[in-house]
Amino acid sequence: MNDIVTTQKLRSNSTYFMMYCSRFGKILSNISIVCLLLCVASIITTLISVFLIMFGVIMMICTLGLVFAIFPNYWSMLTSTGEFVGKFASFMVYAWKFLAPIGIICAILSVVFLLLDRNNKHTARIVFSVLVLISIIIIIFVLLRGN
Repeated sequence: MNDIVTTQKLRSNSTYFMMYCSRFGKILSNISIVCLLLCVASIITTLISVFLIMFGVIMMICTLGLVFAIFPNYWSMLTSTGEFVGKFASFMVYAWKFLAPIGIICAILSVVFLLLDRNNKHTARIVFSVLVLISIIIIIFVLLRGN
């Protein structure tokens, strides 16, 4: 009789362990998605700063300088906006070096913890975590290639 009670306690403990592992795996999967989005944002902010300056120059060429007559401080507005976007882009380029490893670790741990759950199948979440992992690795190669 005592063995049955011990077996039931162990079974319930392992059920709780698997349940918490799957929950922790989902949380880590969400963290890796946020890291992926921030890594992509570091690429996008760099492109936005370049496009902003190109837009300002194209605007001057297309209006044949008339934009200076309409907006007397056009160039200072453009450069101040470009300065802010440039600072933000440089911060994002600095931050991806920390976000990418965090995203990779979270994606790997997410897959491991989701595989530990035997009761529920988390196939979609596991595949999505693997895709996030592959995407972060590709972004690392793109950003390292740019430096």
